[in-house]
Amino acid sequence: MTEQEQEQILFVLPQNATHQKGHDLESTISRDLYNLTYLLSHQVEIPQGFLGGTYGYGADFENDTFRMYPYCWCEKEDCPWCSGCTCPDSAYHYHIDKREVSFEEWYRYYDYNVPNVQNPNWERISQEVNTHRTSTHDAICSHCTKGGPEGKPPGHSAPNFWHKPSGLKIWWYKYIGRGMEQIPKVTLPQWGKIYFECLTSIQEG
Repeated sequence: MTEQEQEQILFVLPQNATHQKGHDLESTISRDLYNLTYLLSHQVEIPQGFLGGTYGYGADFENDTFRMYPYCWCEKEDCPWCSGCTCPDSAYHYHIDKREVSFEEWYRYYDYNVPNVQNPNWERISQEVNTHRTSTHDAICSHCTKGGPEGKPPGHSAPNFWHKPSGLKIWWYKYIGRGMEQIPKVTLPQWGKIYFECLTSIQEG
């Protein structure tokens, strides 16, 4: 990275510039990940798309501070970002009013008691019916019981963003900001510190 590019990082994205009180946390994280992808696009090739915008898909990049990887759907069994649960059907349990039933009965109960979606009371009735239905899952397979490479925690695929010092992991669906999940939850000031560490690590690299 040239001296001019390093200066641009600190000028365009100064510490906590977007982390002031009143900003929505998820929107701030999404915007910052988008900006991070923009900066990384000067170093690595980034995927292109339409709905996510030019820099909305992340980048395949790793250093000692963080790991970023775009959403993947290669569906290869050995892919940390695509691997999923392989627990047998017997690992899943379904209940109606605390009584264990088959999946078919559990499903039919909902279908029988909930009206057509066009019914104006559909949402209220659906929520009420679901208060009587529960399901549990016994973690058996290695995906559900063990961690894995690329920061993969038990029961999850590898994250699309992983801040190594704090352990923060973020997933998104297809593009940044869509269906995002984070473990553990962080506050706006905590995220501001994490983001600045990522920017600094790029500058120093």
